[in-house]
Amino acid sequence: MLKKSIIILSAIIILFIVSCKKENKSLPYLGVHTYENNDTIYYTIPEYKFTRQDSSKFGSDNLKGKPYVAYFFFTSCPSICPRMTQAAKRVQMALNKYRDKFNIVAFSIDPDRDSTEKLRKYAEKYQIDLSNWHFLRGEEQKINYIGKKGFYLGISKDKNEPGGYLHSEKMVLIDRNGHPRGYYSGTDAGEVKNLIHDLKSLIYL
Repeated sequence: MLKKSIIILSAIIILFIVSCKKENKSLPYLGVHTYENNDTIYYTIPEYKFTRQDSSKFGSDNLKGKPYVAYFFFTSCPSICPRMTQAAKRVQMALNKYRDKFNIVAFSIDPDRDSTEKLRKYAEKYQIDLSNWHFLRGEEQKINYIGKKGFYLGISKDKNEPGGYLHSEKMVLIDRNGHPRGYYSGTDAGEVKNLIHDLKSLIYL
């Protein structure tokens, strides 16, 4: 009887330790939260709708119910954008078996030069599967607003920068409810590996 009790107690302790570890490894909810009736209201990315590379309207409503990775770029960028696109492609390929369970969204910060046709050609250049990867363009002011105020990423015109823009290399992980859960450098292989791991954990939730 004593031996049986020890076994049961050991099992309970192991389960407790595992659950604690799982909780400690859970992704944080990022952004400025509010409180209502003693409940935390987690920050949510503001709603948006822009034009996709196929000229259709596409936005946050289309992304509800699935986690996604977002980043900001422009097709004529000669520096970090190609590396970010390759990083996003690495994410897509690594989670190929779950492709219908997540999305990747790339916002162009250069709508004057990035027409829908140019976005399509850019996708062709990198041999991108567009089944769950969406290239968006819109009015520069609105794109900048959602980038800065929505995703908390730096974006600005700078004639001294390659291509004329200065912008963040961060890729943002958003959960199925629109909450930001992580920021990762799209130019750092180790952080992209972490992004793949964390995105997979959100797919399983």
